[in-house]
Formats: sequence, C-alpha cells, structure tokens
Amino acid sequence: MIRKHIVVLGAAIALFAASEATAQAPAQRDSARRQGEFRRGERPRGEGRGDMRQAAMRSLFRGIDLTQAQRDQMKTINEKYRGQFQTIRESLQPDMKAVREARQRGDTVAARAAFERTQAGRDQMQALMQQQRTEVRAVLTAEQQQTFDRNAQQMKDRMEKRAGDRQKGEGRRRGQRGR
Repeated sequence: MIRKHIVVLGAAIALFAASEATAQAPAQRDSARRQGEFRRGERPRGEGRGDMRQAAMRSLFRGIDLTQAQRDQMKTINEKYRGQFQTIRESLQPDMKAVREARQRGDTVAARAAFERTQAGRDQMQALMQQQRTEVRAVLTAEQQQTFDRNAQQMKDRMEKRAGDRQKGEGRRRGQRGR
C-alpha cells in the first residue's frame, strides 16, 4: 500500500515537473531570441535570401501579365546571369565574413575596412543587376514597360526610405549613449 502511494506521488511529481518545464520553454525561447541567441535559427547564414530576391522580382512585375514566350525569355536571361552573380558572391564571402567577425568583436574600424574592401564587388553586382534588368525590360511590351518602370521607382523609393529610417535610428541611439 505504501509502495503504491510512493509510486503515485513520484509520478505526480514527475508530471508536475514536466508541465512546468513545458510551460517555461516558450518563455525561454522568446528570451533567447530577444538576446540574439536564435537570431537566424537553425539555418545557415544567407539561406532564404533567394526568397527575398523572388519577392523583389514579384514586386517589379506587379500588375504585369506575362505571356509564356516572355516567361521563357525571362528564364533564359536569369540563367545567363545566375553564374556571374554566384561568382561575385563567392568572391565577397571572405571579406563579408571578416565584417561579421569584426562586428561581433566590437571592432568597428576593422569592420569598416573589411566592408570597404567589398565595394568593388558590390559595384560590379549592381552593374550586373542593372544590365539584367535592362534585358528583362526589353522583353516587355510598351505598356508593360511603363508598369515595370513605375514598380521599379516605387521599390527604389521604399529602399531609400528604409535607409533613411535606419540612419535616423542610429543617430538616436548614438545620442542616447552620450547622455
């Protein structure tokens, strides 16, 4: 009889401990996420950026219905540039890794120097993107080109606004540190 009570009491304690651990687990994950421990989750850095590029392309083609022939031409153009973009990205990886490591150490001078070394590659990437966009635009009809240009301008405006918002945020943070 006593043994039965001990087993039931032990099971109840184990069940209570398990329920407490389960209840606290989400709070611990949220706290770790706020502290940056799970900032990028389990996936490697850079994974998912293709999704961002696809979203950008979708926003450029918002309101444009492409024919199958146009889609095939776009696919050919994208395949033409894919290897070139990959080569540039691979050449930038060592310096970008140096930027990340310097930022983690808090060494802003080294981070800026490493970032400056990437400027030529970033300029080359920008020029290649512009060249690809020009070829893609040539596939479109005159009406589609107008919509494409309007979408591109809207995207540019959003990007500039975000850059301005980031600069304003940095200024506020710097001002608060000095107090």
